[in-house]
Amino acid sequence: MNVEIKRRWVEALRSGRYRQGRQVLVEPDHILGDAFCCLGVLCEIAVQDGVIVRGGQWYRDPKDPMDENCVALPMAVLKWSELPTEGHCASEVVLGKDIYLTTLNDDRKYDFNQIADVIEKSL
Repeated sequence: MNVEIKRRWVEALRSGRYRQGRQVLVEPDHILGDAFCCLGVLCEIAVQDGVIVRGGQWYRDPKDPMDENCVALPMAVLKWSELPTEGHCASEVVLGKDIYLTTLNDDRKYDFNQIADVIEKSL
């Protein structure tokens, strides 16, 4: 993974600026504030860098309208961040043998601080 992007991602996860959500990259909520999975936080950094754009609950590569997703990372984010994935599934960011960020966020319900710790040690 790109070292600078990793640093920014870990910092964003620990910042307290993002409310944690599950199952989708971002779940818009105008009352409580949007909820993000850990990969959605990475997408927000990619938006800041102009890699992708956000439209409600999806993210899209402005250069490739087919590269749009609300569950998995757009391919533009994978290339930009240099994240390791399993096969061609952009939602399966591999941390180790059979360990995925989506599993930690959605199933094991790790909080963002715990996920940041794992990212620092594993990527």
